[in-house]
Formats: sequence, C-alpha cells, structure tokens
Amino acid sequence: MKLIEDSILGHLDDVNSVKVSPDGIYLVTASGTKYSGVSSKNRVEIWYMDNGRLVCSLSGHKEPVISVDISPDGNYIASGSWDHTIKVWQLKTGKLLDTLKGHTNNVVSVTFSPDGKYIISGSWDNTIKIWDLSSAKQVRSLEGHDLYVLSVAVSPDGKYIASGSHDKQIKIWNFETGANIRTIIGHENSINSVTFTPDGKYIISGSSDDTIKIWKLETGKLVRTLKGHSMDVNSVICPSRGKYIISGSNDNTFILWKFKTGKIVHIFKAHKDNVTSVAASSNGRYVISGSEDKLVKIWNAKRFMKKIKKQRRIELEEEKISELKREIKIELDDSSKRYDGITFEKLCSKLNRSSREIRYIIKDMIFKRELNGRLMGNTIIFKKDRKLVSPKISEIREKKVIKKFDEQITEWICLYCGAPINREDVEILLNDEVVECKYCGLTLT
Repeated sequence: MKLIEDSILGHLDDVNSVKVSPDGIYLVTASGTKYSGVSSKNRVEIWYMDNGRLVCSLSGHKEPVISVDISPDGNYIASGSWDHTIKVWQLKTGKLLDTLKGHTNNVVSVTFSPDGKYIISGSWDNTIKIWDLSSAKQVRSLEGHDLYVLSVAVSPDGKYIASGSHDKQIKIWNFETGANIRTIIGHENSINSVTFTPDGKYIISGSSDDTIKIWKLETGKLVRTLKGHSMDVNSVICPSRGKYIISGSNDNTFILWKFKTGKIVHIFKAHKDNVTSVAASSNGRYVISGSEDKLVKIWNAKRFMKKIKKQRRIELEEEKISELKREIKIELDDSSKRYDGITFEKLCSKLNRSSREIRYIIKDMIFKRELNGRLMGNTIIFKKDRKLVSPKISEIREKKVIKKFDEQITEWICLYCGAPINREDVEILLNDEVVECKYCGLTLT
C-alpha cells in the first residue's frame, strides 16, 4: 500500500470495529448492518496490513458483529455480536474455537485482559462479564449500571476494568473481586467508548455529548474536556506512547489530539458516513479508521505527521503576533537595545553588521521566564516563525544559505522552551534535517 491514505474494500456491511494484531501483520474488522430489515453478512474479516489483501472471512454470528479484539500474544480473536454471544477464533487459521453464552442482550464491547487469560464483555443487558479463555466459562458478572453497557476497557496492569454506559456513567471495577470502586459522572449523554492511557494513570471517554474527557484514575477527577467533534464520539484510543488521543465520530471524521494540551493536531475528513472505530498499530506507524460507509482506511501516521508539522510551521507564520510576541534584549559591549518579535529582520540585519561578541537574553512574554544563552561569534539568526534559532547563517529574504557554522557556538538552545539541544541533534540540524525538541516537542529546522 502507498499509505498516506488507503482504503480496504470488500465490506458489504457497515464496519463496526477495527483492530491491529500486536505484530502489525494483520488487521481484523467486524461488520454488520445495524438497521432492522436490512440484510447483513455479519462477518469478522482478517486482512494483511501491508497489501490490504483479505486473508479470510469468518462467518458464524447470526446478527451484526459490533466489537473485535485480538489477544496480546496475537493468537486469538474475540468478537461480540447482537446475537448475544462472544465467539473466540484462532487468528491464523480462522477456526472457531468457542462460543461464550451468558448475556441476555446485544454484546457491543469485548476486550482481552493484558495477560491474555480473560475476555471482558459489555452488553445491553447492563452487565459486564469476565470469561476464562482456556475454559470458555464465565468467571464473574459485574452489575451496577442502570442502562446499556456500551464500552469496556482493562488497565495496563490488569487491576481495573472501566465501563461506559448509556446511563452517562463511567464505573471503575476491581478486576480480581468485581467490586465497584468508583463511579465517575460528568458526561451529558451516553458514554460510547472508554480506554486507559498506556501508563494506566488516566481514563479517556468518548460520548454522545460530542466530547472526549480525560479523568484521573486514582481520584476520578476530570482533567480536561476535548471539544472538536460536532456529533457523537464513538471510539477513542490512546496509542502506545501516550502522546496522542485519536477519536472517531458520527460527524464522519476522526481527530488527532495532543494528550498533554487537549489541542487538535489534525481533523481527518476521512469518510462519508459515521466513523465507528479507530485503531493504531503497536509501533504507531499506522492509524486505521472504520466506518458505516463500508470502508476501512489505513493512514501512514509517520508520513502524515511530517506533513502536519510542516503545515504547523506555516500556520505559526500566520498566527497573531500577540500570541508569539517576544522581547529581545541584545547587549553589544556597554550599549543595549530592545526589539519586539515582529522586528526580527531588522534585528538580523543589525547583528550581521556587528563584529562584537553578542550576549542575548530572550524573555518569553507568554510563559514569563527568561531563556539565557551565549554565542561566540558575530551572527545569530532567528527564523521568521520567531520560535527557532537557525543553525545556519541565512539571508532571510532570499532564504539562501550563505555559510554553515557550528564550531563557534558552544551551546544551542530551543528558543521556545530554553532547553539545551544536544550535540547529536545539532549535527542533524547542520545536515539540513529536522529534529524534535526533547522537552517541548517543537520541530527544529
């Protein structure tokens, strides 16, 4: 696949759930049309990630398949259906191993425990059930929600289960005892998706109130509300590194958010119908979206992030000067002058004419802190985005490199956060490549 964006065709029904195998080789999808009177194939399908070819199609459910998950060892698939059952399949052969019966209404969410020994299911019968994979027997049933359970997740350490419900509540359960530890209230509508962050410290929830909320697991307190979708949020994930949140919605988009700030990185206008499910490969290279337009789309996240960062630099040029304003104090021997962030070209011109040692102090007007540094030599260039120190002497108007230098400079810092840039990264910059500041995440060029 050429993966800026690729579509997997072949689904005859709505795509309700997508998952990637831990080794990144397989993509598993669940499908079935959820409207009465409409014929539906109700399949679980296995695809090769690298070329989009269908490996096999698994039939057995009698109603739409709403949820799939893959065991941590990559050997098994669990599928939950409106036929009130969970089925367990062997991934590599597609063989049906077991059918788990016990729910009395639609099963809409299934997940494996981190050790792969258990399957946890959520149902419209208002319960969460824990099943032993090896024996195919029910271990425990968790009751407490007043309405449909729509989503279940297990903490990375396997100690807790989180459940989201049509009753607008998130409940935290002790995995071992089944005790309800905490009930979290804050959404104004159904909670369609819950997930844990990779470090297990936070729960992320997506709701029909069009928002995503981040909660602290230990206290149940709300950390942040993310607003950007215009319709129900159906799916939320926090990929393995925990830097981003990805959400899919009935507004036909999925959104990439920065976890630390809650800011939107990019809105993907991905589909022509509801985005029902989002997933990511374990290495973070691919993002997958499934939709009721009967398509699965695979995105090359690494390549797309490069485009986003490039676009971000362009957007920084266009932001209001009040948001980026900096005060620069340049000391030349006994004289000193102050410059505003908007006058950088004049500043560079003056510095180029100077033959004296330059000391500079940058005061960040947003964060109210001083960023100190010292350059030996007679030239320093600030790029037009007013946030980066350039590793080369450039003529700004023509964007022409006149001379590269590195030995005259004993220390490099990121102008935005003041953090030091190590020698290895400086070498990369001097070779006209980009690096990311290890402290604030800004792209340096």
